[in-house]
Amino acid sequence: MNGVFICKSCKKQYGILPLTAKCERCNSILEFQLDYDRIESISFDTPFTFWRYHTLFPQIEEINRLNWNEGGTPFLKAKNLSSELGNSNIFLKDETKNPTHSYSDRATSLILSYALEMQYKSVVCASNGNSGASVAAYAARSPIDCKIIVPRKVAIGKLAQMHIFSDDIIEVGEILDDSIIFSEELCIKEELFQATPEINPLSIEAQATIVYEIIEKVKNETLPDWIIIPMGSGGLLWSIWKGFKLFNKLGLCDALPRIVGVQAVGCSPIVEAFEKNASISPVSNPNTNALEILVRNPYWGEEALTAINESKGIALSVSDKEIISAERVLARSEGIFAESASSATIACVKRLLDEKVIDKTENVVCLITGSGLKEPYIIKALSERPKVMGQKVSTKLEILRILEVNESYGYKIWQDLGSIKSIQSIYQHLNELEDKELVYSKQLGNKKYFVITEKGKQVLSALETLVDLL
Repeated sequence: MNGVFICKSCKKQYGILPLTAKCERCNSILEFQLDYDRIESISFDTPFTFWRYHTLFPQIEEINRLNWNEGGTPFLKAKNLSSELGNSNIFLKDETKNPTHSYSDRATSLILSYALEMQYKSVVCASNGNSGASVAAYAARSPIDCKIIVPRKVAIGKLAQMHIFSDDIIEVGEILDDSIIFSEELCIKEELFQATPEINPLSIEAQATIVYEIIEKVKNETLPDWIIIPMGSGGLLWSIWKGFKLFNKLGLCDALPRIVGVQAVGCSPIVEAFEKNASISPVSNPNTNALEILVRNPYWGEEALTAINESKGIALSVSDKEIISAERVLARSEGIFAESASSATIACVKRLLDEKVIDKTENVVCLITGSGLKEPYIIKALSERPKVMGQKVSTKLEILRILEVNESYGYKIWQDLGSIKSIQSIYQHLNELEDKELVYSKQLGNKKYFVITEKGKQVLSALETLVDLL
């Protein structure tokens, strides 16, 4: 054992991570603390992938390591983007090159490997995107079973990834916070190891490897002056700062960067706390299309604030419009199609350069956390093609026909329509039908069912008559 897990609140120590991944005394989140005295010497001489840093993790035998060559992702000097934004030294850490196309594969590899080490048979993971797809994929190629809990607001491309890898996906709640609460209940009820990265401390250690790779790449020659990180739970930002401080303590990094945390305007509890110099308060009505950072009550928010303040950094929020614009700029300058959370970092660096907070000669690193190909709404937002009203009416007609026969839920309706259109478009049509009071929804078990109303039946009849006439 090369470290212990310590409760953030009551400071109780654990040699082994509990099933719930939280403190058994006070239910607070734990954090791993490395025992430096047990590390006789630090040397990284294995291939340049995630498990190169296994000596800095809790001990896991090699036979139990789910090594899918995650990590070792590109660290690029973005020459075209630098020119576009008026800075000569912008760098990108491109996590889209991981096995399931996001940084989540680092946490998944460590968490599920630890589960194997502890001989757990099943895990549960709450996710609205990348982590659920990653856990489902890694579980599929291991002896571990998984349950994935998703909220209603979930990126459809990422949900499709989950479904191709696993059949055990349950919809609970409106946003990720709701799904996490349910996952904690299920963890205890069904004795499932908690693999949700927002509350499993192994994710912090896994994500810190992003920093280790950057430092090894630049070798103290061009260490970043600034590093810009998207914030949802705040865990990724805390990982980055913790990683820099660890390598600095080990004598492997001469200087520390200033940390910038970026959130969406519609969901920015950490930014608001930073600006007010106050404790974090949960957001009442969180809203943003950048679902990966749509977190009402950030679990690692206070640690994120600590990192920002210690590094003399900044917390900043950007609008969804700025995010979409940055998405286009990044894609057309560097050929990288990034998810919205990643594009928030590009929008942020643009703002800070425009406001002369960052000097044009300073080294700036933006984390690109995942691929935009998982977010169909982005493609729709970037497209300039006109909407075809006839197609919209036709789809709604087919949905009403299905619901006239029997009530159903979104995924089943999508299947009944032959999966020709995206799941996202089906949910959009269902929401529009509900807004028009042509259908109403109800929760049955873990699924949201839709039922046609009397008004809906009248509209269906009128539409069918119109179709017959045409």
